[in-house]
Amino acid sequence: MVRGLDDIPQTLASIVDGLKAERAVVRVPKPLQKIVSDVLRKLGIEILHGDSIDEISMSDAGITMADFGIADTGTIVEITGRDLDRLVSALPRIHISFLNMHDILPSVEGLAELIRKALHPPESRKYITLISGPSRTSDIELRSVLGVHGPHQVHVIVLEAV
Repeated sequence: MVRGLDDIPQTLASIVDGLKAERAVVRVPKPLQKIVSDVLRKLGIEILHGDSIDEISMSDAGITMADFGIADTGTIVEITGRDLDRLVSALPRIHISFLNMHDILPSVEGLAELIRKALHPPESRKYITLISGPSRTSDIELRSVLGVHGPHQVHVIVLEAV
């Protein structure tokens, strides 16, 4: 957990440094955009715009802002209106998400009404993604494999007072 904007650079750098990331797509609110971009540039990571599926899939890291978190499952929830924004958390091998502490719900039951509100007006298209860790699958011999249909690593930075 980070207490304020001043703590973000060190926390983000400690996660990203050593992950061998060369390119990243960043989808965070404006107050975080400059901070995140400065950290990535200092680490020599190229920031891609993510204007296409190819560009997003070329990136090593996707950095996003979660809309909600669910405490009892460790799940983050992202609600987007564009497919490209949704893919930033799904295609790169590393997903880093920021989450405001006041957006953490105790359980999934509290999410239903929030999703209902997010889907208005009904004619607007929304993508709702629940992320509970790295992509994982098992074969018939029960060998677990990470990252087959999504990121190999998921990191959540909880923001206390941002």
